[in-house]
Amino acid sequence: MYLASVQTAVPADPDLLSPDMRVAVVEDLLWSIDALEWANRRPAVWRLRERASWREEGNVLADKQDRIRQLAGR
Repeated sequence: MYLASVQTAVPADPDLLSPDMRVAVVEDLLWSIDALEWANRRPAVWRLRERASWREEGNVLADKQDRIRQLAGR
């Protein structure tokens, strides 16, 4: 299994995963979906308010990515 948010592989067998790593796997899946949706909603450059809001969403995704990195021990 591969955690895209932190670019690392983890064992596919759930019995080998620590509780924190299990949470990281689920969080990574949700992060990946949110990141794809976020990237597809990128507003045009001249839409300044929408662009600022979109960038703030990107910052929230980056914070989630840091949390996943901590859970995965990376």
